[in-house]
Amino acid sequence: MRPLRTQLFVLGTLLSLCFLAPHCAHAQELKPLPTGDVDPDQERWLEKLATAADYYSPAMRLQKSANSGVFAKLNELASDKSKKKRARAGFALSLIPTKETLNRCLELALNDKDAGVRTQVAGSLLANDNPVLLKKAELLDELKKGLEDRKQDVQLTFALILGRNQDASGIDVLKRGLHHSDHHWQETSAEALAELGDDAGALVLIKMLKYTDKNHPFLKANADLRKDEEAWRDLLNTVNEERVRVCGHLGRLRCEKGLPVLEKLTTAKDANVAKAATHAIALIKNPAGKPTSDPRP
Repeated sequence: MRPLRTQLFVLGTLLSLCFLAPHCAHAQELKPLPTGDVDPDQERWLEKLATAADYYSPAMRLQKSANSGVFAKLNELASDKSKKKRARAGFALSLIPTKETLNRCLELALNDKDAGVRTQVAGSLLANDNPVLLKKAELLDELKKGLEDRKQDVQLTFALILGRNQDASGIDVLKRGLHHSDHHWQETSAEALAELGDDAGALVLIKMLKYTDKNHPFLKANADLRKDEEAWRDLLNTVNEERVRVCGHLGRLRCEKGLPVLEKLTTAKDANVAKAATHAIALIKNPAGKPTSDPRP
């Protein structure tokens, strides 16, 4: 996991906690794009999106009032000679849940000449409810073109989007991701494979559970926040949510190699982690049984 201050911009993209958060329980629906011209307020937010240091706020403002006029302006910005502006346009487009905006965002992620822009915009498509919305927009077949991108991080992001829809087309890409030079991608690939029922990343998952609060990379990267009790508690909660999730993966994969680390976690300080480890052990040792509850978040 990334340091707290950068976790919303993982790998130079807007993956929006893709390594940390489980799938959304209730995906929003695609909406029609209202017709209309750009009003003065929207003009101001479009200008800020293109030029301000903080472009998240203007993108959110545009999301709330998006219409055909705003879409036309974002479409223009997505073709700007500045790669920074193109990436920002892609982010703003990804926030607007219409078939037109998501399709334009996907075009940018697939075809932009700059690998950094493709990476950022693909990350935007992975965030929030977008993977489900892309399926509803009937864009999954088009998404599969991203598996052939020249940049591995882009390939992996598209494989993750497909995986969120239980589409295994990117499974070979995810398996290569287990050997990525960045351990964040290794861990993400392992989790995505587990969600698809593939145990190729089991050893990576086991390694994730072996980290203690003292040596966990996420906590070490944010060690300066130890003095902030509330912030540190939030960090620990994030780490424990990951542990619960990974215990669930090992249990559902019936991974016997995971038993030693799971046994240790049955006495974890966090009750949810201990419960998840116990549940995983029950699945592994008695796969035909039906435990009464699943602690998956």
